[in-house]
Amino acid sequence: MGIMIRMRSSITAVFCSLLLLACDEVSPDTVLAQDGNRASSKRDAQDSKKSETAPEEVSDEAKRFMRWKGEHETEGRYQTSIAHYTDAAGRKVDLVAVVHIGDSGYYADLEKRFRSYDAVLYELVAPKGTRPSQRDESRPSLITRIQRLMKNSLGLVFQLDAIDYDAKNFVHADLSPKQFLEKQEERGESMVTLMIRMMLAGMQNQKDAPPITTFHILAGMNDPNYLKFLFAQQLEQVENLLAALGGSNGEKSTIIGDRNAAAMAVLEEQLDEGAKSVAIFYGAAHMPDMEKRVRALGFEPAGVEWLTAWNVMLTDEERAKRAKLEAEKTARREEILERRRKRAEAKK
Repeated sequence: MGIMIRMRSSITAVFCSLLLLACDEVSPDTVLAQDGNRASSKRDAQDSKKSETAPEEVSDEAKRFMRWKGEHETEGRYQTSIAHYTDAAGRKVDLVAVVHIGDSGYYADLEKRFRSYDAVLYELVAPKGTRPSQRDESRPSLITRIQRLMKNSLGLVFQLDAIDYDAKNFVHADLSPKQFLEKQEERGESMVTLMIRMMLAGMQNQKDAPPITTFHILAGMNDPNYLKFLFAQQLEQVENLLAALGGSNGEKSTIIGDRNAAAMAVLEEQLDEGAKSVAIFYGAAHMPDMEKRVRALGFEPAGVEWLTAWNVMLTDEERAKRAKLEAEKTARREEILERRRKRAEAKK
């Protein structure tokens, strides 16, 4: 039973990391090409105002780019960071870590911030210069379908629906499908082998997050806030899983390392063309390695801001309602136990 629980929880952790942090939208062409290759080779805007936007001193915690701030027993906020870096010439590069499904207010806040940059470099495994608005909605990728299912279940919105990628300062900074597959070939990788590695790592690190059981899922069927709480606990494991991809921060993998290298190449192009402020808008799992690459270009940490991606806080009314339900459950449980006790005594 313990092994089964660990397996279910590790699978959940892998899906959280791949679907929310490490894997962004992949074009249908990528999915089809990869399948063929493998076969042939064998809470809302209000919460946004409550985000912690005052710059902090850079610390070990800030370098994690994602964090869970728990309050009460099953409440809190899942947050991602905007890490600021500057160089000797006064140019600014911000690493804008993102989770791919989140509260509407989270993306509204990011949208406002993006207007101030000379360039916003975004991720999308697609031909060079592709805008997400050019996607073929009639053929969504498997990842997109699952992300949409999750955002509906959790009462969240999808990043690609909430962000205006057609803004003039948005610049595509990722591998093309052909480049992605070639890099995977060079490394002897496949998405299947990477998921297996991460699943095994998830089982080894299960102590870092409470397991999600069938009981938990059933309990959250009519309570999106509770489901968000459960998944947020699993997202805390992402850093542990990155090492399973290759290197301490996944830098020896195509999905992290090679794509980050592609983003750096575009960053250097933008800086050479005179950009003074650049945002790198990528999944939070990319950022530990991305930070090393930015610092290698002569940029030093200049502060960090935290934004709430998932508001898992209850209103006083919701908290009272949940407490009432819990009290009713406890009363029913005690009533059942009492009946059993009486039956047992009657048989004596």
